[in-house]
Amino acid sequence: GLYHLADLAGARTIGIFGPNISTKWGSINPQSRIVESSVSCRPCIQQHIGKVPQECPIGTVECLTKISVESVLNQIENVIEIKYS
Repeated sequence: GLYHLADLAGARTIGIFGPNISTKWGSINPQSRIVESSVSCRPCIQQHIGKVPQECPIGTVECLTKISVESVLNQIENVIEIKYS
């Protein structure tokens, strides 16, 4: 919700995509950034066909745990550099 409203307002955003994919639900702002992991079971959320699992289908939540704090911080630094360059 708020991610998409900020994007619509033109704010640079950083989207963290676990069970969903950025190509479907990501930002339209070219200055925004995304963080996501490569896991073969993504996307397990397929809202357009009513498939929203209540728990991780493979039981590991790897799509989220593989996203490091460092990768998020790198994207934050990237967005800050865009603003001040």
